[in-house]
Amino acid sequence: MSQNHNGKQPRAGDEWSDPATGMVFVWIPAGRFIMGSNTTHIAEYPAHEVEISHGFWLGKYPVTQAEWQRLMGANPSHFSQFGSDWPVEQVSWMDAQEFIRKLSARSRGLFRLPTEAEWEYACRAGHTGDYGFEGGKEKLPDYAWFNRFNDEDSQSTLGVGRKLPNDWGLYDMLGNVEEWVGDWYDNYTHDHWIDPAGPDSDTGGRITRGGDFHYGDSTIRSTRRDFVPAHFKGHDIGFRVLRQSDNAPTALSPRRTSVPDPALAEIVAGPRPAPGNKPGKEWIEPVTGMAFLWVPPGRFFMGLEDSQDKIHRVNLTRGFWLGKHPVTEQQWHRLMPGYLGKGDPKTRHPGYSSSFDDYPMNYVGWWDAKRYIDTMNFHCGGGFRFPTEAEWAFACRANPVSEEAFSPEAIRQMRSRMLWRERFRSLGWGQAKYFEELRARARWGYDECGTWPIGRLKPNDWGFHDMLGLVEEWVQDWYSEELPDNVTNPTGPELAGTSWRKVLRGSYDRERMPTPSVRGREGCSPYGGGGEGIGFRVAREC
Repeated sequence: MSQNHNGKQPRAGDEWSDPATGMVFVWIPAGRFIMGSNTTHIAEYPAHEVEISHGFWLGKYPVTQAEWQRLMGANPSHFSQFGSDWPVEQVSWMDAQEFIRKLSARSRGLFRLPTEAEWEYACRAGHTGDYGFEGGKEKLPDYAWFNRFNDEDSQSTLGVGRKLPNDWGLYDMLGNVEEWVGDWYDNYTHDHWIDPAGPDSDTGGRITRGGDFHYGDSTIRSTRRDFVPAHFKGHDIGFRVLRQSDNAPTALSPRRTSVPDPALAEIVAGPRPAPGNKPGKEWIEPVTGMAFLWVPPGRFFMGLEDSQDKIHRVNLTRGFWLGKHPVTEQQWHRLMPGYLGKGDPKTRHPGYSSSFDDYPMNYVGWWDAKRYIDTMNFHCGGGFRFPTEAEWAFACRANPVSEEAFSPEAIRQMRSRMLWRERFRSLGWGQAKYFEELRARARWGYDECGTWPIGRLKPNDWGFHDMLGLVEEWVQDWYSEELPDNVTNPTGPELAGTSWRKVLRGSYDRERMPTPSVRGREGCSPYGGGGEGIGFRVAREC
């Protein structure tokens, strides 16, 4: 059907009632819009242009319990006691398909679930912000049924149509129940799509849109997307039905187009950062908000801490960017929706129980961290990786030396000075200042406290926080007992060898004092979920 009851081309918001079932549909015209967001959740990134090539009729409300029972003969809803015009829930994606099959047999026309793009287009109703109406979050309670007061008691769905409609006349697009759409879940791309319909095969779950009565106002928006298995049934998931126009093709034909997109010119991700002009220059990655500091090329002694240590002269010829802090829980969950890792609240300090967003992600296996970095490369433009052990140690020391310091005579004199320093320390001289400075920058011996929020202690001389003592940090290298001397840009053994362990740096120990020396390194299996006090930070190539 592509005409209204007067035989004219319908306009946005025009209504049509199916004579066989009485279900009411609203006309959604063809058009273009910007789908997704660059400023909210990573699952909604990147914003990209989508064209809906044919108008369609979309259910004015979510399918109600009465409409479901009329076709299916029973009411599966958890909240069936409230009224027949409450949205049906406790229905899987497959159940919704069976309802649509019976609806198509009884009524004239082609019915189906909307695609994710069609759903968001209709929800936005011509607006570019978070909602399908004029105004901001302060107006949301007028349009959506959601967990406004963070009260988990007596929460339930609400009868359809009790709130205001969006600007195209659709009710309950936000809140009340999440709504199944047709697509399998997939990450967005920057491509310009016409009539996208998602992947062709199972990617782990079907998408739901709109949020539900459990959601707070910070997560109710037109771009919000979730996914669950197609067989899942929940008391907060329902659906609404789309009827195709008569002049639309029977089957969807998603396709990319190379047409330039001027509307996206100002919101695409920016270019890679240029090299810093001094150590500690800061750059903020725009998608995750992660802060990086510039580490210049330089020479240093890796592991040389006292006169008995072996010499490991290292020369790094390339500068790089390194995370100012370990990756936090907020940064982890922003990039890894639905992939919770193995964080353990028992290792968080009880004095900061109100929010864990700025705690270091912990209980992270090496491969978990690798997956995070791969996801970051996909969404944030590439170039992200683990630091090598040498890069980590150089940034931790923040103390490059000159080329002359690598000469045999300079090393002999340095060993002599270290020996005298150790003798003074054995007599208790000069030790207090050393421990005072270390205590200001590193935390250890906190048996009953657990981890703390990042950045609460002083940074090192290049601005890096928490490189000692908060969590141990994965690096790129496979572990080896022996480190080579006089090397350039080392990356560790080429193969795992017999150890099958990756290097951890930085020390997480509730008794032992942390140290940036060789004695502060250890190996741990990358296979598994990591352990208490194991996190990581991210490097980026220039």
